[in-house]
Formats: sequence, C-alpha cells, structure tokens
Amino acid sequence: DGVLVYVNTQFCEFVGRSREALLGRPLVEFVDASQREFVLGRIREQASGVSPLFSITERQFITADDRRVWLRGSGVVLRDEQGKVSGILAIGHDTTERLAQELQLRLALDSAREAEQAKSDFLAVASHELRTPLNAMVGTLYQLGEGPLAQPQAERLERLQRSAARLKALLDDILDLTRLESSQVPLLSERFSLAALGQEVRSMFSDQARAKGLELDVWVQQSQEVLLGDELRLGQALINLVGN
Repeated sequence: DGVLVYVNTQFCEFVGRSREALLGRPLVEFVDASQREFVLGRIREQASGVSPLFSITERQFITADDRRVWLRGSGVVLRDEQGKVSGILAIGHDTTERLAQELQLRLALDSAREAEQAKSDFLAVASHELRTPLNAMVGTLYQLGEGPLAQPQAERLERLQRSAARLKALLDDILDLTRLESSQVPLLSERFSLAALGQEVRSMFSDQARAKGLELDVWVQQSQEVLLGDELRLGQALINLVGN
C-alpha cells in the first residue's frame, strides 16, 4: 500500500516533515485527497509486477503547513532473491515552480487574446455605427449634385464626395481588418474588368496627381483585360498603392 520505509532529506524538505514523521506511513497520506485513489492504484499496479519501470505524471502533495506542491515521479520495482516484489524505489522531481510559470503564461495568453478580441469587437462595432450616418451623408451629397450648381459650388461638392468616399473606404478597411484577424474575410472569385478598375482608381487620384504636377495614367494589356478574382480586394490594394 505504498508504506514509506525510506525517505531522503530532499523529500522531507519537499513535504515539510521530518523523516520520523514520514516513515511507516502510506505515501498517499501526503497526496491531495482528490488524487490519492489514482496514486494508490499505480502503486498496487506496480507492486503486482506488471512492469519493472513506471512513471507518474504530476500529482499534488500537501505540506505540513498546508501548501499544495507538485511532484512528478518515476521508479523501479525491487525484487528479492526469489523474484518476488519486495518494494518500489521511486524518485520525484518538484515541478511546482514550472507549473506555476505555465499557469501564469496561460493566464497572460488568455488575457492577451481577450484584449485582442475586445479591440476587434470595438473596431467592428465602431465601423458599423459610423457607416450608418456616413451612408446618409454620401446619399445627401449625391442628391445635392443632381441639381444645378455654380462652378465653385460644384467643385466643393465634388471634393466632399471624394472625401466621403475615402472615409467610407477607410471604414471598410477597418472592418476587413477585424474580419481578417478572426479569419473571416471571404475572397470572391468573379470576372471583372481590370481596365475599368484601373480607371476608377485613376479618377480618385487624378486631382491630387495634377496638384503635384504628376500625370497618372493606366495601361492594361489586352490579354489581361478580364480577370477572375476579388475586384473589391484588388481595388483596395491599388488604392493603398497609389495613395502611398
């Protein structure tokens, strides 16, 4: 039944008891109550001579001052001259500090994941909440553009429309970022015109290019006029590229 007949100084220090207080008592008395049945079962299994060597995963021991410490054990079955099992020689390794460090690491990782999820949730909610009034603004701006306007007013309205479009694209990028972090970005596979997409991007930046004395043009090989892919994602990449 795992009665202790010899313990070294290190084990005495591990459980916080003297050698005299340990000898003659079952080992499982110093094991946490929830794990005693398992440890006793392993001892009896080895005592039956099933295997000459054995190991026990980390088990919790209780010290004299009621602290919980962890020990991982291994050992060998001893036999007498007649080949009968006479005892078990076991050694243990104190894993208390390592397990505590692993626990702290898991807690830190969980906290980091929760913070990352909170950030993603906030960005998703914020982008959705901002998109509603922005869509109303964009719609109103286009309605204003349908009526007769003087040249200065038309130019100001066009700048407002471009700014609103860029802001909407920025919000879309934020939402895509939250989806990307949660591996929820769907990539489409559809036919689209590369030349038309290029001209659309060109029109967005033509005024800025002229203001800097630059000429912005688009050239597409005829063989690449129609592509199969995600037009929206490619368009966002081109906008970022040209914008930079």
